[in-house]
Amino acid sequence: MITANEFANELQKPAPESASFRMATVTEIDNGEVFLTFYGELTQREKSYKRLSSYTPAVNDTVICAKLNNTYTILGRVV
Repeated sequence: MITANEFANELQKPAPESASFRMATVTEIDNGEVFLTFYGELTQREKSYKRLSSYTPAVNDTVICAKLNNTYTILGRVV
């Protein structure tokens, strides 16, 4: 059980960020770094993105990405 004050404090905390997913195309692989162009965008992002170890990237792959800690992580290839 929690007190009324503890409950009120919990209500004051921001809601956790909901999951966010985006589709992208692998547009470049340079020394193991993967660069993406997200759907709806015309140019490749300047930063590289991390990926799950189970996914081996290839240029022109369509991938699904999840937003984690204010950046996207590549989950895998969409077939």
